[in-house]
Amino acid sequence: MTVSAVDDLLSEGSEDVVVDIDAVTNGTEDGIQTATVTIADDEGSPTAASSSASVPATGAVDVATTIVITVRDASNNLIAGQAANLAVSITAGPNTGATFAAITDNANGTYTTSYTPAAAGVDSFAFTLSEGGTPTAIGGGPYSSTVS
Repeated sequence: MTVSAVDDLLSEGSEDVVVDIDAVTNGTEDGIQTATVTIADDEGSPTAASSSASVPATGAVDVATTIVITVRDASNNLIAGQAANLAVSITAGPNTGATFAAITDNANGTYTTSYTPAAAGVDSFAFTLSEGGTPTAIGGGPYSSTVS
């Protein structure tokens, strides 16, 4: 029997697969009837310092602006399953306090959200990733978009 692992981009620790033979047909049970295989997770914990965001340089009043956040571990592996640990806000500009759409996990290490600016000007953004329960600023900034 061969056990093959499929990489899932989730940082979730090692996982065990247990194979147990409970009945034998046309033969006799002999020896060990259970085998355990441990699949080591190759993704580390997500880190804000290795992650980034992509904000369009320009936007338009009353038109949704889509933002992409990329989450990586310290080894630069993409990490899925982190939508609940991400936050975005506008920290300065005419649309401070704007409501963002729910952050969508694209299951490939990228996440999307959007907001619809109501006023023209330059919006500055902050992105955080919760690391061990502590929101930490995502690297690569500053992030801004000029709305016209």
